[in-house]
Amino acid sequence: MIRPVLLPSLAVALLAALLAGCAQERSSGTALETTQLGRDQPIAVLWYVGASTDPFVHQTMVKDGTYGKDYESCTSLLIARTFANNGYPVLVRRMATGEKPSESLPRNARYVLFILNKSVRINKLRTPGVGRAGPSEGFGAVILEMQVELLDRRGGKRLWSGSEAFFTDAKSNAPSVLRIVKALAADGYLGVKPEDVVDSSGRRAEPGTDAASKCPI
Repeated sequence: MIRPVLLPSLAVALLAALLAGCAQERSSGTALETTQLGRDQPIAVLWYVGASTDPFVHQTMVKDGTYGKDYESCTSLLIARTFANNGYPVLVRRMATGEKPSESLPRNARYVLFILNKSVRINKLRTPGVGRAGPSEGFGAVILEMQVELLDRRGGKRLWSGSEAFFTDAKSNAPSVLRIVKALAADGYLGVKPEDVVDSSGRRAEPGTDAASKCPI
């Protein structure tokens, strides 16, 4: 079950820009065992945003099409093209509800990157006040807290563990995917400098400018 946590913030587009620019340029994460992934070695990316029983979260995900094929296609293409533009073709697939990771792994993929939803944050909107936030005006953006894990199937080892935020609106996932790739590059897993990492459109975006990226469909 996905459990929401209420936090004050802005709408989804502004929040995506904040995470992409002001907060940090890369995903937070820990290198557990550093090794550079070979460009000729198959890499699989499996992602899952979950399904919520919370009424507001569920309604938001339905309204934004999070459960639908367009969201799946957009997010998968953002991941595939961002990695490919940085020299790493990947096999991307959205996991189904109730599907076990062991049932999802392509047989020829040595490395697997899991991007899995663990919890949800709901932004509580407040009326601006003088020196402090005013009374609550309802709920804003839904933020999907993702756990990111890089595994080496050959050695059965966890190589890298981190966290990132996904959104119910697929195009807002573009900065998140870019930050994941930058983190893996910065920690030595990809043969590209983090400052040279490009986004799904092939451009080296300045912090915050990729927040309005469109779905590459």
